Amino acid sequence: MKFRPMPQRTDFKAPCSDCHSSPNPRPHGWVQIQLKQKQRAVGYQAMVYVCLPMAEVLAMDGSPRKPGGARSKETVYYDFTRANSDLLLDIIHAFGIASQQHNEDIRQILGKILETAGN
Repeated sequence: MKFRPMPQRTDFKAPCSDCHSSPNPRPHGWVQIQLKQKQRAVGYQAMVYVCLPMAEVLAMDGSPRKPGGARSKETVYYDFTRANSDLLLDIIHAFGIASQQHNEDIRQILGKILETAGN
C-alpha cells in the first residue's frame, strides 16, 4: 500500500506531528479524523490522517526512507504485517465512519481487493 506523507509546513502544526508525544502512543501509528471547513463550499468535511512511524516507512525503491520532513508529492510505502494489522483495521474503520463518500470509497477499495483475491 502506498501513502503520501503530509508535507511539513511552517504555518500550522501538522495533525500527527506530535505522534511520539501522544498520551497513548501506538508503535505502528494511528489514524485521526478531523473536521475542517470546506474550501469552496459551506459546511465541514472529514479529513482522515494516517500517522505512520517514519522509521518503518520505505522509499519508492524499497530502501529505508532518509530521515527528514516529507517532501511535496512524495510517495512512500508501508508494509502491513500481522504485527501492525490493527493500524490497517483502524484505517478501514476511520474511512467507514468519516463520511458517506469516505464509506463508499472504502467499500470500493475492499470490493476490488476481494475481487482480486478471488481470481
